[in-house]
Order: sequence, then C-alpha cells, then structure tokens
Amino acid sequence: MPITIGNGFLKSEILTNSPRNTKEAWWKVLWEKIKDFFFSTGKAKADRCLHEMLFADRTPTRERLTEIFFELKELACA
Repeated sequence: MPITIGNGFLKSEILTNSPRNTKEAWWKVLWEKIKDFFFSTGKAKADRCLHEMLFADRTPTRERLTEIFFELKELACA
C-alpha cells in the first residue's frame, strides 16, 4: 500500500512493500542499464546469456561463465 504525500499534480507516492521477487527486479534493472551496449540483433542472445548466468537452476561452471563473458564481449563489440 503506498503512502501518498500531497495532492493533485504535486502528489508523490512511496511504496511501502518490497518487490515480491527481489532478484528478478534486480535483473530487470541490470538489463535496462546495459541493453544499449548490444545491437538489436544481439539483444536476445545477450539477454539469454545474462539470464543463464543469474537464474540457472544449477550454477554455471567457471568455464561456462568464461564462455558467457566472451560471448557478451563479442556481442558488445560487434
């Protein structure tokens, strides 16, 4: 439930409840910050790579994380 300060055009609301899935909310903020590094053709692949790094059922191995890093680097530099 939000706390409302002011009224009309000059009102502001503060949300008192935290997001249900903090990790997912954090992911969306991260993606919004970095998505412009990738061309439109690479955004879907970059999204998949980052999602695999952060939300995989099993933690990726060091080798797989290295592969993902270089895939993202290649997509950003393409």
